[in-house]
Amino acid sequence: MCEQEPNTKTWIEEKLLPELKNSLNKSNCSVKYEISQPTDSFFMARVIFLNIKFIDCQGRGEDEINLVVKRPPTGRKVYTIMNIDEAFHNEILFYTKYATLYSNIPRLLYASEKPPYDSVIVMENINKQGYSLNLNIHNFQFELVLAAVREIAQFHSNSYIMKELFPKEFYDTVENIKPVRYPPTEDNPGVLKVRAIIPRIIKYLQRQNYEEVFCRKLEKFLYNGYSYATVDLYKPIEPLATLCHGDFTRNNVFFKETVDGIKAKLIDFGMIYYGSPGKDLSLFLHLSGTRIQRTEKFPEIFEAYYGTLLQGLKQKGISNLERFSKDALLEDYKSHAFFGFLIVSIFLPVMLGYFGNDSNVVLKLPSEKICEIYNGIGGEEYTKILVDMVLDLREAGCLVHMMEM
Repeated sequence: MCEQEPNTKTWIEEKLLPELKNSLNKSNCSVKYEISQPTDSFFMARVIFLNIKFIDCQGRGEDEINLVVKRPPTGRKVYTIMNIDEAFHNEILFYTKYATLYSNIPRLLYASEKPPYDSVIVMENINKQGYSLNLNIHNFQFELVLAAVREIAQFHSNSYIMKELFPKEFYDTVENIKPVRYPPTEDNPGVLKVRAIIPRIIKYLQRQNYEEVFCRKLEKFLYNGYSYATVDLYKPIEPLATLCHGDFTRNNVFFKETVDGIKAKLIDFGMIYYGSPGKDLSLFLHLSGTRIQRTEKFPEIFEAYYGTLLQGLKQKGISNLERFSKDALLEDYKSHAFFGFLIVSIFLPVMLGYFGNDSNVVLKLPSEKICEIYNGIGGEEYTKILVDMVLDLREAGCLVHMMEM
């Protein structure tokens, strides 16, 4: 749920509408508006839907404009834990510097970066274009997975194109991206949550008589897993390093049925980074895909990803395509697939509703309480989900580096 303050109406009338009117060259118009609040997702911002209609000097009304307005949260702990200033900076940077050459995203109408609490991003509401979130929190239908994967492939392809054809603009954007994830210190909530679930995984494997050497190596690896995923796996490796979405999850992919099939659009670019495309793909498949999709169906999913990416590069005349070979991209995915599991171990309990209707509640808890909760949340059912993911990663060759440690 998103936070909403009681004086939203005053803020809209006294601050936002004048800025929007000026930005849209409607300064001489009066305005009628309606506001509502989304309820079908998990937001780390104050989000409202704003529908406005401009009335000109002759009293003639124009078409209604449907907008999404994002503002930073006001809760101090949420604000601090999530590096909100940096996330708003990155999204504004993306829209104003990068997205001018990438069209399949919501159109930006207004943005202002005024930390800590007065930053704002206003974009078109793509719900009104027929796009919507998938109603399933987890385990997407196969057709939706393919649509989402094709869209992230197009996103990565476009980034490679910009990197090749407009290197100055591309690297200027990259240089100005701010890191959103906190360093893996001992008191980092992410570190605490991951370490809290380790005993559950190891004990489950031992009960199933898995080899002791594997269990010992896995336990050691997972203990530093947050650091590995958020430091080592963030390092860009050329030539496949590109601009990545960074938060390619259920909340940030919208779908629309068309005569040509299901189309997808991405939103929320606060966690963009320059690095491995494999992390984006792994994050989505682990948080939103099914086990069958990550195993039996993976070749088909990866083919959809690779085919879309390569087609985009060819259409723009990018040469030396052997840099983007299927084998190279597959190896990139395998070497970064652990990132998806890492985020699952932290965020999937929220998506599965283990915290009830108020998903933000866990962010407000003291560290000791968070560890206590994650040590048992979801019971044996959730433990098995995590264990199955670990074993699938091992089977696919995605934990080879762990065995070499």
